[in-house]
Amino acid sequence: MIGSLRRHPGVALAAFALPVALVVGALLVLPREFEATGAVRLDPVAVPALDPSWPLDASPSDAMALEVALAEGEFRAAMEDALDFPFDYEVRGDPADGTVTFEARAGSSVEAWATALAAVAGFSGLHGDVARVDRTIAATTAELEAVDAALADPATASDPVRARGLEAERAALGARLERYAADREAVVAGIAETIVEPVRPTEPARPPFVPLVGVAVLAGAGAAV
Repeated sequence: MIGSLRRHPGVALAAFALPVALVVGALLVLPREFEATGAVRLDPVAVPALDPSWPLDASPSDAMALEVALAEGEFRAAMEDALDFPFDYEVRGDPADGTVTFEARAGSSVEAWATALAAVAGFSGLHGDVARVDRTIAATTAELEAVDAALADPATASDPVRARGLEAERAALGARLERYAADREAVVAGIAETIVEPVRPTEPARPPFVPLVGVAVLAGAGAAV
């Protein structure tokens, strides 16, 4: 009687193996996504000479918002041109310490790692682009020279309203050039530092392989009893 109530070893083994096999099989066919993270610290944040559309006196939170927008816009487009595989990343900016974090995602461990490495290296490189700063300075200098020429025009002397507008424009351009000169010194000295070096992931972030297999093992063990 007791023996008839006991489960045959083969049946118990099948009851244990079935949920494990189903979960493992599903995990093998589902698309996998790997994640790798890197971070860059900027000091200062949002250097206007790197992007003349940025204000000279942005608050820390606004300055970081500009950096995140840069990472999500122009910089992402450059990354898409540079990498020959699909990827994505999330950008988080912390205005308290000037940290920009990239959480990269891709279909393989190597690709996620390569994306994170390219993100931190490229973003740091962008903030060390002295030639970009020099182009901004040259363009602003040309604007200032054009304003000076307009002020020197005899016709301007007979138009006080236009003259006052040009003087205000000249003052604003002068303030920008003074700031850009300081920005150039900062960029040359180095304003970006990698503080989190990306590490190659060893298992996918999605689907969560280890937890799901663990649940399947527990379920199989319960079914085998």
